[in-house]
Amino acid sequence: MPVRRRRVTIAHVLLAAAVVAAAGSIACDRVPLTAPTQSFIQLFATGSSVPPDGSLEIVANVTEQAGTPVQNGTVVTFVTSLGRVDPAEARTHNGKATTRLIADGRSGVATVTAFSGAAESATLEIPIGAAAIGTFSVSASPATLPSGGGSSQITARARDAAGNPLAGVSVSFSTTAGTVSPEVATTDAAGEARTTLTTTRDATVTARAAQEEADVTVTVDQALTLTVSVSPNPPVEGLTTEFIIVVTVPPGGAAADRLEVNFGDGNRTSLRIPSSGGTTTLSHVYDRDGTFTVGVTVVDSNGGRQTQQIVVTVVAAP
Repeated sequence: MPVRRRRVTIAHVLLAAAVVAAAGSIACDRVPLTAPTQSFIQLFATGSSVPPDGSLEIVANVTEQAGTPVQNGTVVTFVTSLGRVDPAEARTHNGKATTRLIADGRSGVATVTAFSGAAESATLEIPIGAAAIGTFSVSASPATLPSGGGSSQITARARDAAGNPLAGVSVSFSTTAGTVSPEVATTDAAGEARTTLTTTRDATVTARAAQEEADVTVTVDQALTLTVSVSPNPPVEGLTTEFIIVVTVPPGGAAADRLEVNFGDGNRTSLRIPSSGGTTTLSHVYDRDGTFTVGVTVVDSNGGRQTQQIVVTVVAAP
């Protein structure tokens, strides 16, 4: 019996030792591998900025004190102040661990940092959305509208510091006269956001994206003026009637181009006139008596039109 009791005790001791060893091995397997003491982490980005709904690859280069890459499988943890990183933890291969900085629609500067053990990288700043704008401009086409007003397409352009177009940037538009539609637009793949200005007078359109602002002025030509008189008055059936038309070009206004005249009896005519305006005399013969509405339109070089109507009563010939 004593011999038998001794063998049981040894078996229990061996079994307990095996259990302890296995537990220690499992515990070691569960502890993540991190960079050794006095290691270095450097962060690199594969681009200079991130669109508001885009992403960018971030690479951590982890080396030991001697400059050699850390062991494969070393765990690196990434954190960011804006957006998110995915994955938040990555394992090294040849000393490099990779994650993606993913924007969440907000604009700002994301500060990305990487950790492994006691090693910590310097922060990497990545502008997101409107915060990445290096240059911001706005233009109008056409920049001058004809007298009476019209519509002009307004285009805002956003570029990063390297001159690359920024897509997904929200741009708001406002105007000092008329209306803009839409009031808010998003830049496309070319970095451009557009709206349409409709106005009857000079207007300055301002485009804003985050802290950036730019404006453009659209002018409306001053209208030409004209006066129309008739001789003799009243006109006589079968005899020549003269229409004296005086066109005045305002200072800074568009040049005169042509006259369009409707004599009211089914006859019309169109003729070029001097760009500076002046007096033009037209002759016409009414072949019947009656009342006629004469319409005279002057057209400027930008297509602006001004019309004046007069009513003439043609009397029968003696």
